Amino acid sequence: MLSVKNASEIKIGKNGKSLIEALPGLFDALSPENSMGKYRGEISSLSVSHSRIFIVGFGKAAYSMYAGMRKFLQKMPVVADIIVPDQMETENTFDELRILRGTHPETSSRSVEATETMLRDLGTLNDTDIVFVLISGGGSALFEEPEPGFTIDEISRIGKCMMLNGADIREMNVVRGAMSAVKSGKLARVLYPATVKAYIISDVIGDDISVIASGPLNAPSADRMFINDTITKYSGLCGYRADDLISASNAITDRKYFNRVSNTIVLRNHDFVAGLSKLIEERCGDVAVLGSDIRGDVTTVSAYIAGTCRSIYDLKGHGFWLVFGGETTVRVTGSGKGGRNQELAVRFALEMEPGEHYTVLAIGTDGIDGKSPAMGAIIDDSSMSTLKKIGVEEYLRDNDSYTLLSKGGSALITGFTGTNVSDICAIRYDRD
Repeated sequence: MLSVKNASEIKIGKNGKSLIEALPGLFDALSPENSMGKYRGEISSLSVSHSRIFIVGFGKAAYSMYAGMRKFLQKMPVVADIIVPDQMETENTFDELRILRGTHPETSSRSVEATETMLRDLGTLNDTDIVFVLISGGGSALFEEPEPGFTIDEISRIGKCMMLNGADIREMNVVRGAMSAVKSGKLARVLYPATVKAYIISDVIGDDISVIASGPLNAPSADRMFINDTITKYSGLCGYRADDLISASNAITDRKYFNRVSNTIVLRNHDFVAGLSKLIEERCGDVAVLGSDIRGDVTTVSAYIAGTCRSIYDLKGHGFWLVFGGETTVRVTGSGKGGRNQELAVRFALEMEPGEHYTVLAIGTDGIDGKSPAMGAIIDDSSMSTLKKIGVEEYLRDNDSYTLLSKGGSALITGFTGTNVSDICAIRYDRD
């Protein structure tokens, strides 16, 4: 069960306390383990209709997904391997399950070693086998095998460079997929000719399976213009030859590798937005839902959300809650500890004017926001006054929102949650 480890240290009013109290129930109801229950019949049927069962998984939710499907298997898997972040505490209660460790958010040789071990364990597959693949957020960094001609150091360096230059997840995955031997559909080639059934937890806007974990089982995109433009866009900034990556990005041309592959999304950001909205409505009343596709730089998004709150208030004439999800970006210029959710919460609070009253919760559903140990932030009028006394602008310039928020009692710390469907935000807005 999710718990806010520093709950006693958080300085927040009644609305904020109500939000914090609601979080454990939300995460339990929408846990990957519980979500896999929707597919019990399918899992059971597939496990008895094939000669051998193999299960592989990678991402922050891999263990919980495995626990959720394990009870529906009709026979034990020949191989059960998952890759999770090296700093994620995972207690293995399954004798047959092998837990491998990779690095996140940056990939490394440790991720490559785990991936190579997993692929070796699969051995030789045939057309009577089934491979269940459990994919969730973090998979891009944790599951990696470089294409010939590229090194893991190059992949890590270029990925970090793109992140620092504000690349969104779609752009990141285009470039990573080109340099990888297991992304952008290339895992399907590795698993051929077995039947492949993937269960996926989406951490991207639009739930595009070509983007989640860099689309290891998705047939390559036909949108060559976007691929080529993205590779070219970051080539000068991040020091690689665009022609080499464009050539590598079109590695799979034979569609036979995907004829026996099926992908199913089991959990997405929309589920958390809907769940949080329902909880708030039951506890606190009027809720407006903005959707699950909020994206863009945190400075722009915070101003947009503040304006949206004012517009909705003008229509309603009374206070309300606003709930939305998505994924913002931060252009990192400083060396501090922070994350996009913490910075979004602070910047939204800065947009507020005298006479406006608010509580803002902005969190990453995986429990780790950016380069910090915090899940995100919760701020209201009163706690923002404390943060301003500490010195908000100085910390923002250094991208050090976590240090600011921890000093002001506004950071939420839960540790890894065992899931990842990107970010959610709830705001209570009212006026004098």
